[in-house]
Amino acid sequence: MDYFKELGARVGRRWREAEFNEASFSVIAHEELERTPGHLAIEPDDILEWVNQPHFELPSQADIEASFANPPVTVYRGQRFYIDVNFWLDSTTVIHEHGFDGAFQVLSGSSLHTAHTFRELRRYSASVGLGEMTALPSELLTPGSTRVIQAGSSFSHALFHLERPSSTIVVRTVHNRSVGSQNEFFLPGLRLESFFVHPTTARNLQVASLLLATSNPRFDPWLARFLAHADLYGTFRMLAHVAQALHDRHDLTHEQVEAQLEPHLEAVAQRAEWGPFVVETVRNLEPPRVLMRARQSVHDVGQRFFLALLLNVSSAPTLLALVEQRYPGESAVEKVTGWVDALCGPDSPLELELNDPSRRALRLRLEGHPVEAIAERLSAHYGKLLPVDKVARMLGQLRDSCLLPLVS
Repeated sequence: MDYFKELGARVGRRWREAEFNEASFSVIAHEELERTPGHLAIEPDDILEWVNQPHFELPSQADIEASFANPPVTVYRGQRFYIDVNFWLDSTTVIHEHGFDGAFQVLSGSSLHTAHTFRELRRYSASVGLGEMTALPSELLTPGSTRVIQAGSSFSHALFHLERPSSTIVVRTVHNRSVGSQNEFFLPGLRLESFFVHPTTARNLQVASLLLATSNPRFDPWLARFLAHADLYGTFRMLAHVAQALHDRHDLTHEQVEAQLEPHLEAVAQRAEWGPFVVETVRNLEPPRVLMRARQSVHDVGQRFFLALLLNVSSAPTLLALVEQRYPGESAVEKVTGWVDALCGPDSPLELELNDPSRRALRLRLEGHPVEAIAERLSAHYGKLLPVDKVARMLGQLRDSCLLPLVS
């Protein structure tokens, strides 16, 4: 583990020379990680072996509950900073800010990284705001790829870890005291303080879980009463929690879940000026939820990469460009349609079975054909007329699914 001792010593020396200026730490950490890339010096298994040494006490461990990685391992403690190696299985970070400065570098595996900007339009409290989110171009990170982390609102991002496991080195300050709070974001533009907990809301979420787990007939009127008086924060947390719990039940179909949720969503949309926005945000959680469930059962690296693209990329041209980057010399359209065939058949992990016309229409759309040309080609293939409006509806159904980026 000499690599981390030397890395930590260099970072610590330079930061002391900068008088522990937080604004300089990200640059120092980034430069020192790039100076000696971790993947050229150490293997992830070396760290796992190091943890288990007889009569050896680890340095003080951050995040001892492993709430952020699977697990994080603190490998070095310096003056006002430390170094973690985060291992990842199926964890995908939501769009989030950080309360610290530093840099991270991919040690093993690869990740799809997407940075975001947020423009707040309405601030309800320090913990809640509404605004506009914009995703910057996604990038594929491989071993040695290094990115800065800046505390606060100037930097928010999400990572999708492709291989299982993946690992990242994080060189970070303990906390940047100039940052008031750390936020997480939900599309199209809901900001929530990451570590804010309202005790009454939290306990009601637990009661909702109890009522749902026991199929208590009082649940729907109980939920309606809560939503009739909850603030924006409580309304979103409750609806997101209930939707997750219902979709996780194997005894309910997607249609049954939607039927149970719909009256509550309609009531929320009508009861406050923020209601329609909250409902849209809750609805936006479903495609990622399907993709995350699929990720737990899909271990093929190529298919996991495809799931990452569906989660993080908003347009077909961008998605195809990233496929070409990862698989140079291969047809991006062929790769994508192959993944669709594998994932959208019977017992689909995406809960989506596509028929032959839909598959062909999707392929033609990926090739850049407009709907009129797709209808013409499908008509020629099947030997009968397929009206343009029918093909448009077919593509519309794909837009309403987790395959939306492929037809955008």
